[in-house]
Amino acid sequence: MQRVQCPQCGDVHDLRDMQVGYARPDAYFAVPRDEREARVTFTPDLADIDRASWFVRGVLEVPIVGEPQPFGWGIWVQVSEDAFARYADASRNGADATLPSFPGRVGTQLPGYPRTLGVGVEVIPSREGYRPTFIVTEESHPLAVEQRGGIPMERVLEHLWPFLHPGAPAPLGSPHVATIPVDGWELESGVARSRTHRDLPWIPDSATRESVRVGEFAKLIFIIEAATETGEAETHGERMWVEVDHVEGAGGDVRYAGVLTNSAHIPGVTRPGMRVWFGAEHVIDVQRADGSRASAGSGARR
Repeated sequence: MQRVQCPQCGDVHDLRDMQVGYARPDAYFAVPRDEREARVTFTPDLADIDRASWFVRGVLEVPIVGEPQPFGWGIWVQVSEDAFARYADASRNGADATLPSFPGRVGTQLPGYPRTLGVGVEVIPSREGYRPTFIVTEESHPLAVEQRGGIPMERVLEHLWPFLHPGAPAPLGSPHVATIPVDGWELESGVARSRTHRDLPWIPDSATRESVRVGEFAKLIFIIEAATETGEAETHGERMWVEVDHVEGAGGDVRYAGVLTNSAHIPGVTRPGMRVWFGAEHVIDVQRADGSRASAGSGARR
């Protein structure tokens, strides 16, 4: 990859040797923070949880159309205990490249794809000092399609946005209703939940929910697909704040856009700074510009 002018910010970015890497398998974040030291054995290249779930770190390369170098996802793959033991032993003895390939399942949910957790791959050991590479074996998955056919530079810049523009909000783009099959997360209607669940006995009235202003914060219920401790995909709910930077429409038809300001306890693909589109029906609290909250004095759980 060469130096490329970014269509969003206009700056020229040096993309040579750049890839997106993950320091931990997703299942690591499902283990309670105060239990990780006792339950997780971890090195920069290998990890196991409870001596029951085994992970190997490597690179999944995707060709870039018209470029000599591929784009790389530095991810984790869950493998069998036997494969893990053989690979770890070969790595210690500098014999990685002598190992035959072996199967695994992706242990990292990648942004911009339908579910990648659990997608089958072939693990290709590399020569000493290099991490293994992964070939997607589920041929119909979009990640496999891209690995075979390549991606344009615009797609690379999309993947690299959070790293090339740290702290900057994601571009506004077109209105988009997130769904778990496409995005790995979605929003739950606060109105509907307040009618059916005792854990949400109060939400702001419709006038408050329909009049959130730019610069104010809306609290929303995110349903996130993320790994369990054993590496399986599972959905869970998290209540997080979004800073509103765009409002369109009015009344019951109002639509908001903003950026997520929280880190989820079990994040999946959510991250601070990501773009969120939502409606008044999703709002369960509002924090105004002066710091006051709609829930103040309501008896609602903060």
